[in-house]
Amino acid sequence: MFIVGGIFLCFFGRKLFKAAIFMVSAILTVFAILLLFYTTFLKDTTETWVGWTVLACSILIGLVVGFFMMKLERLGAALLAGWGGFLLGFLLNEMVLYKVESQALFWSVNVACAITAAVLSFFLYEHVLILTTSFAGSYMLVRGISFYAGGFPNEFTLADQIKAGDTDAFTNWFYLYMVCIMIVCAIGAVV
Repeated sequence: MFIVGGIFLCFFGRKLFKAAIFMVSAILTVFAILLLFYTTFLKDTTETWVGWTVLACSILIGLVVGFFMMKLERLGAALLAGWGGFLLGFLLNEMVLYKVESQALFWSVNVACAITAAVLSFFLYEHVLILTTSFAGSYMLVRGISFYAGGFPNEFTLADQIKAGDTDAFTNWFYLYMVCIMIVCAIGAVV
């Protein structure tokens, strides 16, 4: 899903903007709901059917949110830009800021990049839209490839690894993935 969605978003995000808004809004909603539930309510001992129910409900809610964001194009563009900004903040944290070993800095940078990109989307609509769709798509594409190839650290455990002082996740392969994300982003923006 990441590879196919990444190709679509990176290379065709601007031309098929409404579909891109729908897709990203739905994915973000599902991700946010699952993150909320798995960090607060659900535990390892929770019944399996509860997890599947949460997933099914989050997908349904994600589809509804995606539909409404598609209808509200400017708000959807701000959300899409915010998603690209969040991923940019994440990339900065993974490449450089992990050495600070601060979860507060991690979330501050990610949220600040997301808000900055969302606000900029109202003033520089076309440019921000092209850059954020290409960046978000390139991240998804390369991250999808890394699921098969390996060498890219898990985003959910990365903050814990950094906090524990474990920098083994930052191998040469990891930095190669970062360079690939930037190259694919540049190609996607030109396309």
